[in-house]
This record gives sequence, C-alpha cells and structure tokens, in this order.
Amino acid sequence: MYKILIIDDEPRHRKGLANLISKLRPSYEVYQFKNGGEA
Repeated sequence: MYKILIIDDEPRHRKGLANLISKLRPSYEVYQFKNGGEA
C-alpha cells in the first residue's frame, strides 16, 4: 500500500489532486497538508 502526502497552500488544488488520486488509485492512502510544518 502506498501513502501519498500532498502539501500545498491552495486548498482547491490540494483537494482536487487528492480526489483525482483517490479515484484513480483507491488503495492509496492520501494525506493533505497546507504546509511542510503541518506535515
């Protein structure tokens, strides 16, 4: 199983990319953060 970290300060971009990955690869775990400190 893969874990994907998406780090971006733009929530729209971050959520869009997370949704796309989740649809294409449902077995992947996708985590979203707005900056490196939060991650």
